[in-house]
Amino acid sequence: GRIISLSRPGRFARINAEPISTSMRRAGLRRHYQYGCPWALYNGECGASKAAATETVSATGIGQNFVEFADGWQGTPAKAKYLGGYLQWTDNNTGIKQTRTILAFGDDDNQLVVNGSIFGLDVGESVDVVLGCNHQMSDCADLHNNIVNFGGQPWIPKKNPTEFKNQFY
Repeated sequence: GRIISLSRPGRFARINAEPISTSMRRAGLRRHYQYGCPWALYNGECGASKAAATETVSATGIGQNFVEFADGWQGTPAKAKYLGGYLQWTDNNTGIKQTRTILAFGDDDNQLVVNGSIFGLDVGESVDVVLGCNHQMSDCADLHNNIVNFGGQPWIPKKNPTEFKNQFY
């Protein structure tokens, strides 16, 4: 589908969208050639295991838009591999599962800056930290063990074989 409008009347956003069936009636390509993988991580076409990529960690600090964890929270993957991933926790006030995308590291590597405000989470509570993906073959094969579902076309030639070449120099 496609997002048509977005409003934020209160704490939560209201998103209006059109269904995918509306966009399928438009003429044109449905998918473009690209080097990187176009699939949304952990969804249907991707097929990577979200459970295998999730670490459950206790929060040691909480800010407006970051959550801090104790040293060694990430296990074996490099901390940088969590960029583009997300945090999930259950909101204390509403019981709704909250999700925030990991954007960067804060003052140190144990502080994850997220997209959006942190609410409904207290220090000491469990947070699911899910690995990200750079949408290249390296992460698909080595990090997620999912190379069979890689959707990119990394062998597209970078030089046009039909461009004009002067044979004299």
